[in-house]
Amino acid sequence: MWCYRLTYRVLLALAASFAAVSPASAVTMWGVEFTDWTTVEATPGINLEVSTDHDVYIFAPDGIYFDTFDLSASESISVFADLNQNDPFLCATGCTTEVYELSADTVISISGPLGAVTINTPRAAVINTVPIPEPSTALLLAIGLPLIALKRRRAERPG
Repeated sequence: MWCYRLTYRVLLALAASFAAVSPASAVTMWGVEFTDWTTVEATPGINLEVSTDHDVYIFAPDGIYFDTFDLSASESISVFADLNQNDPFLCATGCTTEVYELSADTVISISGPLGAVTINTPRAAVINTVPIPEPSTALLLAIGLPLIALKRRRAERPG
């Protein structure tokens, strides 16, 4: 009988945690909601062109080093990272260009210096040194925290 009650309580805790969490594929960062995003890993030493009709989040843990930087976002632009112009220009003698035309929220990861950077969106853009959490991480936290609390409460019971 106690096993049935424990299983029932665990299921109730899981149901409550799912009800309190937004969909696993959505996250809000600095007022910008990202849903079903596409990730772009920018190869260092290239020109980068990204166009999307959704929000853009740029993750640059060491700042962004570039020859030229053109960011167009109609709703808002938030910058929480260093933007630095290369001296001398990295692509003065020419670089290959990676072009992405997307129709989803886009997370761009920049880990090295780039040449010309062009990013266009009619929505919002955020540049930050803090990574966007993966949906699976948020889901695991939503499931795990109630289970830890349940286990702790059970362990504190005398007898």
